[in-house]
Amino acid sequence: MRTAIALAIALGSVSAAAAQSDEPSADERAAMAAFDAYKTSLMSRDGAAAMRVLLPSAAAFYEEARQAALSMPEPRLRRRGAIFRFTVLDLRHRHTKAEVRATTGAGILRQAISDGRVGSAVPSMDAQGAQVRGNRAFVRVGHSGSEATVSMLFRRHEGRWKLDLTHLMNLTTGAMEAQMSRLGEGDVNEGMLRAIETLVRRPVSRETIWAPLDSRD
Repeated sequence: MRTAIALAIALGSVSAAAAQSDEPSADERAAMAAFDAYKTSLMSRDGAAAMRVLLPSAAAFYEEARQAALSMPEPRLRRRGAIFRFTVLDLRHRHTKAEVRATTGAGILRQAISDGRVGSAVPSMDAQGAQVRGNRAFVRVGHSGSEATVSMLFRRHEGRWKLDLTHLMNLTTGAMEAQMSRLGEGDVNEGMLRAIETLVRRPVSRETIWAPLDSRD
């Protein structure tokens, strides 16, 4: 099972493609090229290159998760969304307190990409078209020969198209919760812990995993 930090693996909802002209516009070509750059970076596990194609909001998400891994108490963490909870719990189990303190959100995301834990479905997909709406571009991607496509949102940032990874996270929260519920036999949080055990390859302590790292000796 390849459950990724923040599931960055699922790519969004199936969508119907709007009618497009045969010749894509310059913006549409640029948006599809941004997807190709992201795909290439994942295939080569080049975290630094992938970060150049992501909006800053992706690193900000992981920075918030890093700080929560250190200090967020259990009641507050249990009220957060499934992907955020999973990311925090994974950080607490995967890393020591010193490691989490010493890094940044961008560093965590960059390393996860380099380890192949983010976007594992992307290398098998190709851009099949794009639709630009102002400063947003929806790039349709899918497997060759398949009619089903998913839309990935890119936003214009500092003159370049950047992937909105947090938008993908929001789209896939429901699917992620359903998957974790099945894995946990009806308990989403238990499913997360079992998934983390599989990913990190060591048992999770149910007694300490919810405790902030800063509260531990």
